[in-house]
Amino acid sequence: MVEKLTYVDECTVIGVKVIEGHGTTIDVVLVNGELHEGDQIIVCGLQGPIVTTIRELLTPHPMKELRVKGNYVHRKEIKAARGIKITALGLENAIAGTCLHVVGPDNDEDAIKESAMEGVKSVLSRIDQSGEGVYLQASTLGSLEALFELLKLPAGTIPVSGVGMGTVHKKDIMKAGVMLEMTKKEYAIILAFDVQVTTEARELADEMGVGIFSSDVIYHLFSQFKDYIENLP
Repeated sequence: MVEKLTYVDECTVIGVKVIEGHGTTIDVVLVNGELHEGDQIIVCGLQGPIVTTIRELLTPHPMKELRVKGNYVHRKEIKAARGIKITALGLENAIAGTCLHVVGPDNDEDAIKESAMEGVKSVLSRIDQSGEGVYLQASTLGSLEALFELLKLPAGTIPVSGVGMGTVHKKDIMKAGVMLEMTKKEYAIILAFDVQVTTEARELADEMGVGIFSSDVIYHLFSQFKDYIENLP
């Protein structure tokens, strides 16, 4: 007799999106195990591990994909393997490209938190401790790592003051704008790779004097930023 799975062996966060009527959601691919409404989960976040409870498990209607807008089918439980949209509180800083963990009754929550953050430790450790540098925004953890590599220019590594995931909002412009107050105007820059920039964010950036370099192609972004660096006074 096969023991009923009450845990997740492999479940990856592939996207973080705001959906009207549901708030911030995560799209995940469940490869092995099962998920239930009410499960306590832990996902990797930019400010630390996010501990929350699944409020809704949603799947698209037949013949529709997760990225297609519209109504979803609510499910009480879902077994592998399939793509799922999860709604829960506190998902705003969840990181795409990392693993989702379910906390079972006999699990060590602290150990799971540590495990959840393993993937992002190397990225966060590369943020300059002085607080000076450009601001990076990308769609996934792997994209952030690519941006760090981008900043290894022949003239020396460009410091990074902070990182963000997903769409660039006004709050991200404010974070990058701190460099203006630190008299580091040349670092008041957001490098946005494979993400959208809201109209409000662009307007605030223009008003504050924060530069935004944006592209879906890493080489194009590199070219824009290299030209900028070479033309600094």
